Amino acid sequence: MQFSALDPLLRVVRPPDGAAERTRWLFLLLCLLSLALSFPLMITAGPRAALVMGLSGLVLIASWTRGYIKGRTSPTLDVADALAIAATFVVSPVPPATFALLFGTLWLRSQYGPAWWAVARCVVISAAVVGAVIAQTRLTGQPAALPPAEMAPALPTMILTVLIGRYLGAVSQSAELSGRRAAALAALGPQLLGVADPDMIRRRTWTAVKEICLATPGMSVLLIVADTEGWRVVANAGALEHVPAVLPASSVLPLVPDPATSPVPDTPMLERVTAGPGPWRCLPVDDQLLLMRAPRREVSAGLTAMQSLAHLMTLALASCTAHHKLTVLARTDGLTGLLNRSAFTEELAAAMASDGDQSVAVLFVDLDGFKDINDVFGHRGGDRVLIEAATRLRRATRPDDVCARLGGDEFAVLLHEVTAETADEIARRVAGAFTTPVPMGDGTALIGASVGLATSFPGGDVEELLHEADLAMYAAKAVTKGSASSVR
Repeated sequence: MQFSALDPLLRVVRPPDGAAERTRWLFLLLCLLSLALSFPLMITAGPRAALVMGLSGLVLIASWTRGYIKGRTSPTLDVADALAIAATFVVSPVPPATFALLFGTLWLRSQYGPAWWAVARCVVISAAVVGAVIAQTRLTGQPAALPPAEMAPALPTMILTVLIGRYLGAVSQSAELSGRRAAALAALGPQLLGVADPDMIRRRTWTAVKEICLATPGMSVLLIVADTEGWRVVANAGALEHVPAVLPASSVLPLVPDPATSPVPDTPMLERVTAGPGPWRCLPVDDQLLLMRAPRREVSAGLTAMQSLAHLMTLALASCTAHHKLTVLARTDGLTGLLNRSAFTEELAAAMASDGDQSVAVLFVDLDGFKDINDVFGHRGGDRVLIEAATRLRRATRPDDVCARLGGDEFAVLLHEVTAETADEIARRVAGAFTTPVPMGDGTALIGASVGLATSFPGGDVEELLHEADLAMYAAKAVTKGSASSVR
């Protein structure tokens, strides 16, 4: 609680982060220093003038710090500034010295609000000072120390001061926002390296989209995908408050040749659906579209950042796809499309390590007479038989069973959570699937299969289970080719 009470004071004392906030903080210090330098005048001004100047100084301090802490100004604060400066100007022994407070206030306030408000603030403060001088002259009957006519040339200087202050603030803010956009892109690159999950890539990219929107005032971004009803809005970020779930199909037409730099066709329809400033621009990202818009002064920087972001995402998704293809190739038998030996062993090890209470079964399948098929029909004919064997193996097993080619004419099947009766039934079905000859174009190939079955509960030894299935297969081959045998 104590820290919370001191937090506003600490915000004034400590230099803030960011170029724009640092500029505002320096302007606040300039105002406070100008006020401190006016203290000697308070001592020589007499009791009444010192009291007025002291109270005016407190009003200015309160107004300045409140505007700085809140990050914005208001007409109330501007009027308070004008009255305090006018009162100080009237009672000060050296009225021109008050211009330090006046110009410091204008520099500080120039960082807040639109340009017209900043210019209006100059007029209000000038009118307050001139009005106070005229009122004092009429009340006292004495000429003013600084006549209003001599103060008139200061108004253009005040306006120029405000414009320079706003320019410096805009430059610092632009540099800060540009740095934030660059930081978001720099952070996204390493986050996407090595990511093999497309959904993770999209989530991390969208987080960067939100960061770029925060660093681009007024920017809005929609991620849309084609839908039967039109264009479905997948996500949105930025300045849009009300976003429809679906955009009409006519609002986003096929992309133009250069979608990165050209407006989306039929933008009036799109802007009627989602009202806001600036034309919509479009970037294709994966199978989706990224629509964006920003105020005219921000559109170039925001569009450039989004183009870089879309490029990073596209590269990451392409890398993810390539990684997936390589993973599939590394786990798949190139001829039959079944899992290879190493992938089957991994699947079996995972099943044996599970916490289930039902047994795991392995079928070891060896084709009978495959060497004779190679001798008669050649290796191309042998490959055709192996492909047909893989097809029959899939048909004879359940959808969740794992089929693999271990090498040569040897196949294996992993049966998850299976009873002994079901395992025996599948083994006989597999053996029966190979009783039908394979058409070869210029003849037929007679094949058969010897099937060995071994079962084990989770937690057993993988190599031992495979060895038992292998022994069962040889036992079946020794009895009669084309039969099934099991070891439990």
